[in-house]
Amino acid sequence: MKVLAIGRSEYLLNAIERVANQHEVVAIVTGPATAESLAKEADFSRMAQRLGSVFHCASTIDDALLELCRSVGADVAISVNWMSVIGAPFIELFPHGVLNAHCGDLPDYRGNAILNWAILRAEKSIVVSVHKMVAGELDVGDIYAQCQFEIAPEDDVGDLVKKFGGVTPDLFTEALSNLAEDRCIRTLQEVKARGGFRCYPRLPIDGCVNWHASAIDIDRLIKASARPYPGAYTCVVEDGRVRKLKLWKSRVIVESTLDVGVPGHVLRNDRSSGETHVLTGKGVIALQEVQYEDAAPARPADLFRSIRMRFGLSEAVLIDLLSSIGHRN
Repeated sequence: MKVLAIGRSEYLLNAIERVANQHEVVAIVTGPATAESLAKEADFSRMAQRLGSVFHCASTIDDALLELCRSVGADVAISVNWMSVIGAPFIELFPHGVLNAHCGDLPDYRGNAILNWAILRAEKSIVVSVHKMVAGELDVGDIYAQCQFEIAPEDDVGDLVKKFGGVTPDLFTEALSNLAEDRCIRTLQEVKARGGFRCYPRLPIDGCVNWHASAIDIDRLIKASARPYPGAYTCVVEDGRVRKLKLWKSRVIVESTLDVGVPGHVLRNDRSSGETHVLTGKGVIALQEVQYEDAAPARPADLFRSIRMRFGLSEAVLIDLLSSIGHRN
């Protein structure tokens, strides 16, 4: 079949290369890459040049893009991570429709930030679905291929990105084969009948750590915010200066403790392991890799020496900081 590819991210880039082994990729359409995406516009342009495909970069599906799609005569389109819901004027250009790859056992996990939410919700596995798009609707349609991968306890979102990227290319080739043979594994009616739920976008500010949460929940937040995303973070107050501290890696020491202290307090700086142990609202967490905004990543125990310190900006600390500013003025 003649295939048009539309979307962003390394997921789509890898899928294009695999699909091109069995089908003719006639056009590649991408948009401005997100900060966390490992594949940028130039990568798609080079892929198009290598395959002899038409290349187009756009932020929206406008008249120019629709005309390009008409001109290449593709039988089907494949999509990953396009910026907006795709409507009928685009979908109807392809005799076999548009196949979209999405992390979720549809209709569960429709929407945004699926890998991040899966970690926060303590899922043990996640399903990837390739479905035929329905004009104007989000993540529903006839499903033509599915697979599942495990979420290990130590996995962060970067690990899940790699796992999703690893299964997507083969899943697209399977879906295209099933589509050609009119073999659907779950119909649109069956998808809609199951109900399901939607996930909404996460913002960088959602990575701010509340030390009154449990060690388990904070560890999940750190893993769900890890590279290639902006990172979970807290702050350190030093000599009247507030410094933002990103938290890249962690582990739970104990889920509960009899020790008494204020959440966010440093309990131990382990020189041998490089870990800093921190009391939470329930249990103790070990920070393993941190980073000040103006510095390189580091082991926290190489940065901190005292247990007379506490992470986070409490109301009391904020009052003291504002008071000191008032005195200086």
